[in-house]
Amino acid sequence: MKKFFTFFLSMLMAGGAFAQERPDRMIVYEANGQKTSYLAERVDSVKFVQVEGQATADIELLNVGVDTLSFSVTRNGICEAFKFNIISKVKASRLSSDVAMAGYMHANGGQMYWQDFTNGQVSTADLKSATDYVAVTLAYDSYGTPCSVSRVPFTTKAKPLAGSPKVEYTVDSIGMDAFKITFRPNKDVGGYAVVAGEKGVVQDQFGMFGPMMNVDNFGELIKAWGVPSDTVRTVTWDDFAPSTDYEVFLQAWDTLGVFLPCDTIAVRTKMKGGEGEAFVTTTLGAYKNTPWDVEGQQVMLPSQFIKFTPNDQTNCYRLQVVLDSLYQKDPEGFQNELPVDPPFPIVGYFHYDEVEADFQINPSTKFVVLTVAKNGLNKWGKIKVDTYETPAAVIDPAQATVKKVSSMSYEVGTRLKTKRLPALTKGSAPVVRKGEIYTTPRLVNAE
Repeated sequence: MKKFFTFFLSMLMAGGAFAQERPDRMIVYEANGQKTSYLAERVDSVKFVQVEGQATADIELLNVGVDTLSFSVTRNGICEAFKFNIISKVKASRLSSDVAMAGYMHANGGQMYWQDFTNGQVSTADLKSATDYVAVTLAYDSYGTPCSVSRVPFTTKAKPLAGSPKVEYTVDSIGMDAFKITFRPNKDVGGYAVVAGEKGVVQDQFGMFGPMMNVDNFGELIKAWGVPSDTVRTVTWDDFAPSTDYEVFLQAWDTLGVFLPCDTIAVRTKMKGGEGEAFVTTTLGAYKNTPWDVEGQQVMLPSQFIKFTPNDQTNCYRLQVVLDSLYQKDPEGFQNELPVDPPFPIVGYFHYDEVEADFQINPSTKFVVLTVAKNGLNKWGKIKVDTYETPAAVIDPAQATVKKVSSMSYEVGTRLKTKRLPALTKGSAPVVRKGEIYTTPRLVNAE
């Protein structure tokens, strides 16, 4: 450390010619992750000043009108000026800490104001109808230091609809893994869009993708992600999970593009399986050479065929085939990671029907087959652990008998909490739009 510090000082004192050949930087790192860099040769001095308290510019909502919003902004004695901006609630939720919001406002807060406002007026022309927003101020002291943040939430007034637009719908059928709904708009509907997702997931995706897509309200997300139409249409969603709660969001708009309130249609797929214990039967097939892709080349390698058959009580199940040498290093870990729902939506994470597949396993090798299943009530059964050993060689598949070493069953442990996470489905694929130009609202003093 001492060597580095001495070197740094010598660089600062080296003079202009050396600095031009190898310019040094003074970098200030802020708590919000932002940084500011300066050429050291241009820094005359660094000064630390003690100030009692922080500058504040408190904002208060006075009125939410059809065309304008009214606010008051009051500075304390330390506040020299402030920045003002209006941000959608979904974006502001991603800037929940004052440190994060201050960093955002300092960079994107718009123009500086140097006086209090007793009745500041903001036009709502650039704001979305019936949408949640947050008005924010960032206060600056006499040194130009960004200090305190003040927020006030509000919801814009809903614009009047043209005519009496409405979309009627009927749920035509509900199966174990699919459902079908018919939508019928009247003549005053300019268009509509529908999105289906497991209960709660689309709302979560709005909080995640809304700020990224510059989408201010939930209806805009449904329009962007949904299946669009302006006529009678029957939509079928399939490849869904049994015994699962889903939501279909119906967002319609009038002939002028004004959104109606978003409708939510609750659907639960029919139960697959029963209330008894769910388990999977493992059947070993042939042990023979099959083609495998190895570094782009087709190579014949010994493979063990295995069939997995769920019983009639099974809703879904998981499986894993692993070499015994690996399994013995952490048996509990392998067992506990199986009866767990995915951390995020993953296609093929669960199996629902009978599956037969081959696994590349060398001769005279022990391997372990793990299975666990959920019943129709979403309750896990026991973890089955079967150990086998492949034949010494592959000569004739009919003569290559696999030896069963052991078979055990274990109760699902409580160390890991299981929870089904929702997954986005058809009509809800994330599509990131190009960023729109954001216009900073201008605050004018009405009095």
